[in-house]
Amino acid sequence: MQSLVVLAILVVIVCGCTHERADWYGDKRFTPEERAQIEQGVAWLYAHAERPTPTIAWGYDFAGQPELDKTIRRESLGDGNTIGRCTGWRTGGRKTIYLDPDLMRRGQLINVAAHEFAHCELEFDEDESSEGFMGPPVLRWTASEDIQCRLSPYCGLGDDPAR
Repeated sequence: MQSLVVLAILVVIVCGCTHERADWYGDKRFTPEERAQIEQGVAWLYAHAERPTPTIAWGYDFAGQPELDKTIRRESLGDGNTIGRCTGWRTGGRKTIYLDPDLMRRGQLINVAAHEFAHCELEFDEDESSEGFMGPPVLRWTASEDIQCRLSPYCGLGDDPAR
């Protein structure tokens, strides 16, 4: 019996050490340039939301796997024409971000990553009237995003009337 307990402890220790600890896990199919753009968009978003930037561990194989919580996949979702999508944030399910750089204009990945992280992590709604990044993805924070951030329990702006 003691040997089983020791074996179980060793398995937990070994398994816990082989996987990088992070807030999100990224698909190995993203190129180094794409990873940098995603991280840039996420850092920009969290700086404006006054929150610590989540960490992303890269190099995981999600091809053909079911949705896993806190994962970023390099693929389109649904009709095959979707450049970005966050699933699970409205339902309390697994939060998965789908990004397809192959369908985007050059440089658009930064904006789309910020947009999808705002859905998944900060629970921002789509706002097509916004001229900022929650409308058509443009890396711009406007009064519309300020309002959404104040309404979100996950933003750092709170009720500061000076903002």
